[in-house]
Amino acid sequence: MKILIALFSLLGVINSMCQVPFPSDSLGKYSYEIFTIRYKDAAAHFGTAFFITRNGSLYAITAHHTFVSCDSLTKKEFYPFDQAFISLSTTMPPIPLVIIKPRDTCSCLTVDKNPDLLVFELDKKYIPFVNSVDSFMLPPFIGYADAEIYGQGFTRDSATLQLTSPHHIHLPSKTFEIGQFYGDINTKIIDSINYYFFVTTLKFNSKFKGYSGAPVFLQDSASKKWRVAGVITGGMQFGIDNQVKETIIVTKQDFITDVLNSGHFGLQRPECR
Repeated sequence: MKILIALFSLLGVINSMCQVPFPSDSLGKYSYEIFTIRYKDAAAHFGTAFFITRNGSLYAITAHHTFVSCDSLTKKEFYPFDQAFISLSTTMPPIPLVIIKPRDTCSCLTVDKNPDLLVFELDKKYIPFVNSVDSFMLPPFIGYADAEIYGQGFTRDSATLQLTSPHHIHLPSKTFEIGQFYGDINTKIIDSINYYFFVTTLKFNSKFKGYSGAPVFLQDSASKKWRVAGVITGGMQFGIDNQVKETIIVTKQDFITDVLNSGHFGLQRPECR
């Protein structure tokens, strides 16, 4: 418990000293830091989450891999933490996430065949204190303009906690293209789960850690409205059309709706219950 209190105190200090406040009308106000804690070695790991309300209920959305790791030997999932929380602000206690683990761990999910997505149902008492993305859950875009991504996660580097920088990725429309395939020119594989943002202006490195689970806002070029294209789940290099391109992987918005409709929330996958 002393470790937990110390971590909470440290988070509050880092937030108040380092985090740049976003304007009240900024898309950045919809992203929240999410963190997991392992008591035996005081390890903390961080990412991003966002909120959706539906029929009077509150849900937190994030990336599956923020919570679940894969054992390289057994090919089974495991959970390298004891508790998990979403931080709302420096003036409010974090929201604890109820983690119900299956009796037997599941086989690891393959990212290209399963959405890298987790949805937690939360106590509705928190609704007045969060910004939800409900108004951005719009139909698929016809054409796209700019994209915005706000990450709220921290990373652990040796014995210190460090704020990732930058926390904001702005992609003007002419700096990226969106595809639904990966692989080189001869082995393009269609992916019905993820969008691939092929970017010309970024070079991925350690400073981009902590963005996993963040909402990816995309402006529709026709309506000029911003919508949630999906959840950022990764970044890497892909060889496309004989070129190596920096790529942001985004699990589509459709799968958020699918999970909400199915009622399968949290870490317990239906086939492992």
